[in-house]
Amino acid sequence: MSTFAAWRPIGHVLVEAGAISQDELELALAEQRRSGRRLGEILIDSGRITWLTLANAIAEQATDMEPAPAPEPDPAPMLSPAASIAPPPPPPLSHVPAPPVTVADDPPPSTDPTGRLETVEAMLKERQRAFLELVSVTERLRANVARLQQQLGERDAEIAKLRARPDAGVTAA
Repeated sequence: MSTFAAWRPIGHVLVEAGAISQDELELALAEQRRSGRRLGEILIDSGRITWLTLANAIAEQATDMEPAPAPEPDPAPMLSPAASIAPPPPPPLSHVPAPPVTVADDPPPSTDPTGRLETVEAMLKERQRAFLELVSVTERLRANVARLQQQLGERDAEIAKLRARPDAGVTAA
């Protein structure tokens, strides 16, 4: 049973966004099958996308995942007491470090100190902009995770209420 109405693979999100072509996706998928590496890692390492492009695609993918409507509870007999034990909570999300920032259009080194200073300032401004955009994407992902955790808690509470109802017991045969 699927909890989400529309989950799109990250490769399709990148193609739809115009970040990569269908041919580039197929090449990266072939590399993924061969090497076992993650698709985003392959696309970043090959220079087809940046880590920020991948982060935006993941945020879009998470935003697209709208929960499907909850099914009506079945008034049929409930599970046995052994089956009513709640499953253990999922492990906490581990910290995933961001990949290093690289700017593809770095100009060649200059011998002019003023030109070098301007080049460094421009690079710093670009990295600052990319960092702020990444923070924005991260906040959107955190908000989605919090919303999904809240929905999960509400559904768990509803299941517990349904299991505790006196009229939901097993009928005698």
